[in-house]
Order: sequence, then C-alpha cells, then structure tokens
Amino acid sequence: MDLISVTQRVSQARPAHPGVATGEFGADMKVRLVNEGPVTIPLTVP
Repeated sequence: MDLISVTQRVSQARPAHPGVATGEFGADMKVRLVNEGPVTIPLTVP
C-alpha cells in the first residue's frame, strides 16, 4: 500500500474513529494505557 492510499484510508476512518492517528515507524511515542490487566503470573509447583 502506498502513502497516498494509507492517507486516504486514515482520512476516511477519522470521522467514525476520532482516535485514529498516524506517526513515524520506530519513533519514540507517548502512549496511555487504558487497561493494565489481567496479569499472568506463572507458578512452578514442585
């Protein structure tokens, strides 16, 4: 998919999904965790 196609699809998605965002691959990003669980804790039983 070329950049123009991606840009068009993002533009089409934004009205229905305001959280759609674009960025640079491999860049440092700020993220916000909405759901921090569940947590899996492996247990070793002798």
